[in-house]
Amino acid sequence: MTNKLIVAAAGSGKTKLLVEEALAVKDGNVLITTYTLENVRALREKLTKTAGEQNGLKVIPPNIQIKTWYSFLLQDGVKPYKNQMCSQKTIPINGIAFVNQRSVPFIPKNDPKEKELQLQNNNYEEYINPAHYITNNGLMFSDKLSKFSWECNNKNRANIVVNRLAEIYSHIFIDEAQDLAGYDYEFLSDIFNSPINTFLVCDPRQKIYSTNLSAKNKNCKDIYQYVENK
Repeated sequence: MTNKLIVAAAGSGKTKLLVEEALAVKDGNVLITTYTLENVRALREKLTKTAGEQNGLKVIPPNIQIKTWYSFLLQDGVKPYKNQMCSQKTIPINGIAFVNQRSVPFIPKNDPKEKELQLQNNNYEEYINPAHYITNNGLMFSDKLSKFSWECNNKNRANIVVNRLAEIYSHIFIDEAQDLAGYDYEFLSDIFNSPINTFLVCDPRQKIYSTNLSAKNKNCKDIYQYVENK
């Protein structure tokens, strides 16, 4: 596996490099992800233009998928594992509830409500409290997507989420990685230690979105500092 983090200023060609590296992958499936729909649109345009210049085609190669970071987490990190929330029933997850502040806090194990849930489910370690992650109408809080993905991956140290990702994608490219935060870093750490090749580009000075107010890794300003610390 190869993991690369490119840190460079605006206008230096980070996204152009990412697109060229993604198009160079011929043996394996590629995921390109970024935070905003506008960035997804821009990446599609760059991929189409560059692929056409290289191959005489005006289409994105079929081995490349482009998703927002939230869509990636929901589709590949959450929905396949929704039955991990509760040992007795499957919880429907219908989409994402976008929040601009920290959503429902965790209920400690010694909380009376948590003790009641523990008794109902017999084994606390097998239980993930749905109310911490989703609304009453089945929408997962946007700041909990990466936490849930990470929790499921590390449940019983099974690595089930990342192992499945490694069967789907040989390479994951992340544009505008300065917008990652909180449990995004923890989930990425698991991906870094998998067979997946990762390629991230960022400019910490361009961090403009408050994408995640999780208390996790709150002292890390950006992905560059997290990687440097680790």
